[in-house]
Amino acid sequence: MEVAIISWIYGVDRLMSDIRMMLGFTPSIVIKISWKFIAPTIILSLWLLSYIKYEAVRYAGQYYPAWGETIGWLLMVIVLIPIPGGAVIKLLSQTGSVAERYRAATTPSSLWVPAIYKEDEEERKSLRERVYGDVLQLNDERAHDDVLRLNDERVSLEVHSSV
Repeated sequence: MEVAIISWIYGVDRLMSDIRMMLGFTPSIVIKISWKFIAPTIILSLWLLSYIKYEAVRYAGQYYPAWGETIGWLLMVIVLIPIPGGAVIKLLSQTGSVAERYRAATTPSSLWVPAIYKEDEEERKSLRERVYGDVLQLNDERAHDDVLRLNDERVSLEVHSSV
């Protein structure tokens, strides 16, 4: 399941780039095809077959009671609920149309920078400029907020001192 999510939502090309950054080489095209198509197809087929061919659980020729199977299913569902639940919460916390919410929820932050970046100098310079630009913009916004807050405090002090 995770391989399908990583390949189709995060993006297999982005994953390959991350692996190249971390290990210094890019995995072969066979790995890329396996992650994107072969593994998700096999996993989906096995998952569907397990539901189609489902039989009640039995041990030593005796079937488990219904309440025992129900506990097993509940344990499985409890573990899986946070995955779609977290996705729904993330989508609902965004603004805009459904497509805009999805895009905002699945787009990585432009401020993210790997701890060790092993790309060529031009790419490193481009990344540094983008991050510095974002940081400067954030600092400008914070500085503006600080000036407004200080002006409010000054006005408040003037009012209290004149009374």
